[in-house]
Amino acid sequence: MSDPGVIDGTEHPETDNFLSCQLVIDRITYLSSENYFQCTKTTNELDRENILNSGPGDACQLAGQTVGLRSDWESIKSDEMYKGNLAKFQQNEDLRKR
Repeated sequence: MSDPGVIDGTEHPETDNFLSCQLVIDRITYLSSENYFQCTKTTNELDRENILNSGPGDACQLAGQTVGLRSDWESIKSDEMYKGNLAKFQQNEDLRKR
């Protein structure tokens, strides 16, 4: 389970990676930054589709735990989380404003 960040003593729900919001990367629509992140660890289309369709939060994290990881996963995972969150805030003005 993900939690919102606390910034200067105030909780910010928009920072939660499980927060349901649409973002598009490479013409694919994701349901949250976590949904994108979990999809990027896959090695085949079937696993990616399963995660993509599993929802924005807990279910997609669980689905991501059942797949074989890309061989370069450890070296790219931080960049992929950054990319997903960057798209989340660039494409969702309401979240960016908060």
